[in-house]
Amino acid sequence: RRQRQMCIRDSLNTVLLVLAATVTFYLTALTFMMVLRVLYPFFSAAEDSRAYSFLYATTEPFLMPVRGVLSRIEFFASSPVDFTYIITVMLVMVVQLLLPSVY
Repeated sequence: RRQRQMCIRDSLNTVLLVLAATVTFYLTALTFMMVLRVLYPFFSAAEDSRAYSFLYATTEPFLMPVRGVLSRIEFFASSPVDFTYIITVMLVMVVQLLLPSVY
C-alpha cells in the first residue's frame, strides 16, 4: 500500500513538472513574440504582413486586458509611452517564478 502511494505521488509530481515545463515554454515564447511585435515596426514598414498579423493575433489576447486596466489609471492613460508590453512581460515573469522549477 505504501509503495503504491509513493508511485502515485511520483506520477503526480512528474505530471506537474511536465505541465510546468510546458507552461514555462509557452510563456517564454509569448514573451519573445511580444518583443518581436514591439520591434517589428522598426525593421519593416509592412504592419499588414502575415508575420505581424500572426504576432498581433497571438499576443493581443494577453495585452488587451492589461491595456484596459492601465487605461483607467491616470498616469498611464495620459502617458505617451505604451506601458502595456512592459507590465505584461512583468506579469508573465511573475507567473514563471511561481511555477515549480523544472531545471
